[in-house]
Amino acid sequence: MVSHLFASPDHGRYLEQQENIMRVPCSIAEAPLKGENGDVKGIIVTCNKCGHTTQCFGTSDRSKLRCLAAMRAECPEGQDNFYHDEDE
Repeated sequence: MVSHLFASPDHGRYLEQQENIMRVPCSIAEAPLKGENGDVKGIIVTCNKCGHTTQCFGTSDRSKLRCLAAMRAECPEGQDNFYHDEDE
């Protein structure tokens, strides 16, 4: 029995998009953020390419990832980049 793999028509476009994704470093700093009941420990992520910032409550690795994901969703230039910690 011979098995053949067939790619969908969109597969080539998907691969092309993946190759065009830019890795953009971001600086990450811990800072007090204004919460409903006063200051809360949080994270501020700044894009090293355009200077846009996002903020998230908490200082864990999950908070950092959430903030980096928010950076991608909120990119003011409409880009679909992969944002990462400049120290990693």
